[in-house]
Amino acid sequence: MKRGFTLVEMMISIAIFSMIALFLYKTYANLNHQNVMFRDSAQEMKYWNKLKKVFYLDFTLNLDNNITIIHQDSKIDTVIFQTSNSIHDRINPYIAYFVKDNILYRMESFSKLSYQELPNAIGSIDNLGKVETFQLYKGLKKEKSSTIKHLYLLHVKFENKEILYKLIGRNQY
Repeated sequence: MKRGFTLVEMMISIAIFSMIALFLYKTYANLNHQNVMFRDSAQEMKYWNKLKKVFYLDFTLNLDNNITIIHQDSKIDTVIFQTSNSIHDRINPYIAYFVKDNILYRMESFSKLSYQELPNAIGSIDNLGKVETFQLYKGLKKEKSSTIKHLYLLHVKFENKEILYKLIGRNQY
């Protein structure tokens, strides 16, 4: 009656175990690499979706449809207006989007902003990223019911992403 394993059987089992461990390690390493890629991709998508939401709510919830657009050059605009959207818990803040050193900033303030004050005005400033283009185009569209809706086309080109939005402001009553 055989009581144990022979040396050859032990060597074969160790070799088989080593091959299985090697393949499992490669699979585990690939899985970790993919998890990191998916996490980074999800964080980037979350950032862009949040940024798009801020743009959308700022421009569609603007008060009195009075948006000041100052053309700095052919690809850069400064935009100043009042909105009911706030990311810093202010009530009906004044918002300014401006570009300085190719970086887009969003300023939110309690007091009315002017182009001459930027970026030294008092308020919360958020860095939105490096941009190549920030432009806002304004147009009017008459509806059949004789109401006027304010239309805006927002074009923001970041280094690795481009946002093009058609926005409709609230009706004036």
